[in-house]
Amino acid sequence: MDQGQKAARRLLAGLCIEQKLVDRSIVKRWQGRVHEGSFDADACADEVLADAGEQAAQNPQIAARAGGLERDFLMMSQQTGIRGASRRVKRAGKGFMALALANFIAIGAYSLVVGALMILLRYHYDWSYDGWIDSAVQFVENLLS
Repeated sequence: MDQGQKAARRLLAGLCIEQKLVDRSIVKRWQGRVHEGSFDADACADEVLADAGEQAAQNPQIAARAGGLERDFLMMSQQTGIRGASRRVKRAGKGFMALALANFIAIGAYSLVVGALMILLRYHYDWSYDGWIDSAVQFVENLLS
């Protein structure tokens, strides 16, 4: 068996595991071997494909997933390097702008509510904010002096 056939069998076995076409006990046993450090990819592929049988070759979900993997591998170069970095920066910029806009709207709404309350208190109870404003200005002047 040449390297291409080995690779194809390994990938098909992995897709069968992903699509849950294999007995769970086989998967658990091979997961244990991975943890032990005694994993043999070809032996695993043989056992998985023997258990999956004809489902491995007949299942349309396997072909669909294989096509998706092929597309992902094809586009991987677009996700790394300069293009990938610029794409990530654009996504981050959009996220930042959305966050900034949401905060601006929230602070603006809060300010409108506080301003309306201040106007109502001034109108109904004749509260004056001049003393508070003058003391705040005096406090800042004292800090800067």
